[in-house]
Amino acid sequence: MKKKLFAITILTFIITSNIYGQFTFSASPGVNLNGAYMGYKVNDKIISHIGVQYLFGKLNYNYTDAENITDKYDLSLNVIIPTIGIKYLAFSKNKLTGYFNCDLSKPLLTGKLTESNKSNNDYKDALDNVSIWGTQFGFGVEYFFDDNFSVGGEYGIRYYNLNYNDKNSGQKNNQESSYSDFGFILSPTYSKVSLNYYF
Repeated sequence: MKKKLFAITILTFIITSNIYGQFTFSASPGVNLNGAYMGYKVNDKIISHIGVQYLFGKLNYNYTDAENITDKYDLSLNVIIPTIGIKYLAFSKNKLTGYFNCDLSKPLLTGKLTESNKSNNDYKDALDNVSIWGTQFGFGVEYFFDDNFSVGGEYGIRYYNLNYNDKNSGQKNNQESSYSDFGFILSPTYSKVSLNYYF
């Protein structure tokens, strides 16, 4: 899946390459998921871009029973979210530019669970069985201080589709083969402020 995402990214840049080309950089600070992307301005209307977001979480839990025996649990999760997208510059007036933005992302999960300093491989296997795709569509406005630097605001909707498939869950316990499958959809709105630089 990682190779396919890389191939799609390269193909996007090849298809959109043009003599007019101009590189861009954007950063979106915030208290929620934030990130940055590098873009390529194909013409005066279209910017293709790639970016990445990263999320790390860790949980520690200790339980001591009446006999003073302690069980320790350490859980960690890494989420890397590579993204490709297209920004369409819809209109310009004075120093303002309005645009539409559409992104496609593929979150990648890794993590570790230890119980009393012993690794739990079931947790890693469970993460391997998770597949997530995401997309977002938004509308925004950029204010240009000069030809190279702008500040923007964007509002839109995100869509995440999570699927979990485990065809061998029963075989691990020497039982008959079983199959686990569930799906989850999350579609929140979002808003962000961005700092943009056009090379």
